[in-house]
Amino acid sequence: MSQPWAAFAPRASADAIARLPRLSGLAICEVDDELWLRGKSLDESLERQLALIPGGRQFELLADGQLIPRGKTVPRGRLPEGHWALLADWLDGVLSLPKIVHVPDRPERIQQTIPLRLVRCGVARESALLETSLAAFSAYIATAPQWRIDRWSFAASSDGVALVRGTPLPTLSGVQWAVDQGLFVPAGYCWEPDVESEVVRQSLKLEPGDTALLRPDGTWERIAADSWVRCTRSAVRLTTEAAQP
Repeated sequence: MSQPWAAFAPRASADAIARLPRLSGLAICEVDDELWLRGKSLDESLERQLALIPGGRQFELLADGQLIPRGKTVPRGRLPEGHWALLADWLDGVLSLPKIVHVPDRPERIQQTIPLRLVRCGVARESALLETSLAAFSAYIATAPQWRIDRWSFAASSDGVALVRGTPLPTLSGVQWAVDQGLFVPAGYCWEPDVESEVVRQSLKLEPGDTALLRPDGTWERIAADSWVRCTRSAVRLTTEAAQP
């Protein structure tokens, strides 16, 4: 299909969507319990992959946003007008935490493959990352002491979220995260089963230098090593200006 196309699937099929290739121009939109995809063209390989997504449906996409179900000739419905993001960016944010091989304490027991999940725990660990708004961080950095700025690095998303790492953290509202070998979990949480952090990194297929945010809702976000920027007033200002519509 050389013309624009669209498809949708239930949110429960997110793992299947995560196996799609990170093609340029392929975009996704979350609408209630549905995930919508769109692209400029559709080759046979991608078409076969879309057909394997449970509960998925494919459409031809007209210039005015109308949808023609695959195999039909009459338009039915329109493409959602919600927030569209590149599939490559979305995949980094919604991938499910993996199942891992857990070796129980008694060696004679059989190994189990069980889901990794985050649970509340009583272990107090120092927060090493703050998730806050880029606008708030930009305003704070303008008057922050230089010795604090020198301790930080940051990463920012296109939707105005800033991640600041280093201690002590900025005194801003937001979510604080603890870290273990580049794996960030919200303060007060730990992963279960209690396996070594290196096992978790291998399960997430992280490259050296990559970090990851593990969220209690069962999703995680990869942050590539080159996404982190040494914190300076000019770097924060330029990033904030680039993020403005």
